[in-house]
Amino acid sequence: MPSAWEDPDVAESRGRRRGILQPPHAEVRSPQGRCLEARAATPTGDIKSLGGFPPRRGREHSMTFAIKRLRPGDEALFANIADDVFDAPVEPARLAIYLSSPSHMMVAAMQDGLMVGQCAGVIHCHIDKAAELYVDDLGSASTHRRQGIAAAMLTELFEWSRELGCEEAWLATEHDNDVAKTFYRGFSPIEDASIQFYLFKL
Repeated sequence: MPSAWEDPDVAESRGRRRGILQPPHAEVRSPQGRCLEARAATPTGDIKSLGGFPPRRGREHSMTFAIKRLRPGDEALFANIADDVFDAPVEPARLAIYLSSPSHMMVAAMQDGLMVGQCAGVIHCHIDKAAELYVDDLGSASTHRRQGIAAAMLTELFEWSRELGCEEAWLATEHDNDVAKTFYRGFSPIEDASIQFYLFKL
């Protein structure tokens, strides 16, 4: 396995290259082969407890955490966020708008009341083809990396979007972000190196 895989949770979906990710089906395994199937779930299926993964090299213990699909009313979960989960402080007004939008999705990794990771996406609906998921952001605490958190969150976001009718998911990252590229390639995506990015200031 490439050495870049040693720290996959620093991978972020920001950047300028498009790749298609087929949302995984049935039992899903991370690129290390660890099963990401939930140990337990609430009746609504919104919370999944994961843990007990074999520790990676140099780690003596594995970590247990919960993956939660965020919805309106979950604002209180953002009161205790670990460092590096988001790029900047969360603004309450923007958070309320995000959680109330049916096309915006976010899953969080929680451990003992602390948000240690988040993965966000947007569902794009079309009139001439099936809806697709754009993975907009992926971040985890610097203190909780190399524990499978990023893989678990992305897997849950794929599952959720599939339930809502999406047939494909896509994201982008920088050319030189080898850690991110190694991480995403573990999900067997179709890669497209022909896309040119344009940003318009409004």
